Amino acid sequence: MACEAKGSILKTEKCQESNTSQDADKFNLMRFHDERGQNIVEFAITLLILIFLTVGLIEIARFSYSISVVRAAAQAGARAGLVDETNVVPTVEEQMVGLDTSNTTIVITYPASNRIQVQVTYPFQFVLPLLPPFFGGDTIDITSTASISG
Repeated sequence: MACEAKGSILKTEKCQESNTSQDADKFNLMRFHDERGQNIVEFAITLLILIFLTVGLIEIARFSYSISVVRAAAQAGARAGLVDETNVVPTVEEQMVGLDTSNTTIVITYPASNRIQVQVTYPFQFVLPLLPPFFGGDTIDITSTASISG
């Protein structure tokens, strides 16, 4: 809308208002134009956080699974030791499904004449390198002790 220099005061005020609204529209267009990559950046940051949380939950699930397996292996080893003490180590290793038994420590003790105690220690290692500082180191020793009287 073109404004003319001639005319009444009312016309010039309308011209100034229309110029002001046109300037505001240009400003809004420029503002939206400058924010066009913001959605991609926000999505990337959110995706990174979600991936980190998902992998962290998987690591915690692996850790709790390892605790459960070590506990069950110690109990099975103690039961097998009541029948024959030479079966303790093979039974414990068979029960440790999904875990590397090469670094596992198995200690068999006899606290009383008719009692056997089996202690299994497994060094758990995290896959994600960002989690160990939160848990105090690269490996966490999971230890479980089971004793049975016979």
